[in-house]
Amino acid sequence: MGLKTTNSERGSNFERWYFESWHHYDRKRVPIRELYRDVLKWANRFASSELLNGKGKAALDVGCAHGYTVELLADLGYEAYGCDLSRFYLRTYAKKIARNLTVCDAHELPFRERYFSLVTVFELIEHVEDQYKFLVRCRECLKHDGVIVLQTPIGIPSIDGVLSRVYARAVSKSTNVENHINTMASKSELEHLLNRCGFKSHVETWFLIPISPTIFQRYFPTKIPSTVPSLRAVAVKQD
Repeated sequence: MGLKTTNSERGSNFERWYFESWHHYDRKRVPIRELYRDVLKWANRFASSELLNGKGKAALDVGCAHGYTVELLADLGYEAYGCDLSRFYLRTYAKKIARNLTVCDAHELPFRERYFSLVTVFELIEHVEDQYKFLVRCRECLKHDGVIVLQTPIGIPSIDGVLSRVYARAVSKSTNVENHINTMASKSELEHLLNRCGFKSHVETWFLIPISPTIFQRYFPTKIPSTVPSLRAVAVKQD
């Protein structure tokens, strides 16, 4: 007689499929690190402080998953922390390459107020139910003139999105495999949200050229001024 599969086991099986079979994140450590290093270089032009030198500063990556960005922040000299809702992500992937990891809900970040100089939020805010509450909590964790750097897809159809729904239907019986709850419709929507949460922001639209990053071990982002699949934002805390 076969054993019943528990909800926890089903969740872990889906998460393993999502990371290893669908997105192959286990093979993207180098391109992911370099992509977000490039995002930080871009953000550094508009920030209130030097983002590429973390000596004497603390940084937090929210939604750290494999821990690649936490590892990058540590290499830049930061006292680097990471958090994610999934205990499975942290136990299976991130703890192998990063330290200072915490399981938590993004709405309830369990960190001291005014502690971090930098908070990174890469491909996460679209998964957050109450984006205003989340960003206000990030703001509380930042020091005076602290910086949040954010990247998120725009909520428009894409080939990848269509394919993900097809695979999701087969694997998870759901059409929302990416679990995007609230995607940004435009650059102005993200600007308005950040400003309302107490940040002075700069937002641009970017496009990742659809070349597999595992071939050349890098992503190929390009700046495009129209509505395209990704938004980058750098925002400085206003007291």
